[in-house]
Amino acid sequence: MDSDKMKNKKVLLIIGGIIVVLLLALGGYFYLNKGKDSSSSTTRANIKSQISDIDWASYDSNEITLDGKSVKITEAGTYTLTGEISDGLIEINTDGKVKLILNGVTITNSKGPTINVVNADTVEIETVKGTTNTLTDGSSYTGYDEDVNACIFSKDDLILSGEGTLNVTANYEDGIVSKDDLKITGGTYIINAKDEAIRGKDSLEITGGEFTITAKGDALKSTNDTDTDKGFILISGGTFNIEATNDGI
Repeated sequence: MDSDKMKNKKVLLIIGGIIVVLLLALGGYFYLNKGKDSSSSTTRANIKSQISDIDWASYDSNEITLDGKSVKITEAGTYTLTGEISDGLIEINTDGKVKLILNGVTITNSKGPTINVVNADTVEIETVKGTTNTLTDGSSYTGYDEDVNACIFSKDDLILSGEGTLNVTANYEDGIVSKDDLKITGGTYIINAKDEAIRGKDSLEITGGEFTITAKGDALKSTNDTDTDKGFILISGGTFNIEATNDGI
């Protein structure tokens, strides 16, 4: 009789333990999703459309042959770049939208980033099919804001597109960074980064492309942890070969 009571007691304890685990799981679920609803996905969809639905044909078109010196872009428009900058950068500082079309470009900057978006509404960087474009930054930065830490750095929305190849060697810290939303729609990317390879603070969306990444930090990252509608990574296409010392994604 005592043996039966002990068995019943064990069964009750097991059932009670299962109920406690389920309650804790449900509590964690509702805590993590507190205040979230379908508006989050709607907001994310809006973010994606805002930075990709741009009629570039309506903007002025410019062609620039790089001759070894830095170039500063202060007007909205599309800019097709060829040539080389041996020790300098492309700097963008405008209130409008800018598209850079890289058509066989080599940029090296021993003292900072190779492309620095100081201010812009949106910047798109497109690589031309059949071309290889090579960007290499310095191992230390001089004369830049403290948060500028990437070979391609943008304080505003950034789009990467095209069918060409982009080689990024980040000797200082990160490879490609946007402090807002970062979207990649196509292209081939070979990135070697001393720290993180690709980072979009508010969001990182990848819909296509081929990625070969070697990162001593994280490979793909989004860092906004204060806004529930931001700080997400969305991957719906692309192929990835990632070697990361910390997190892959």
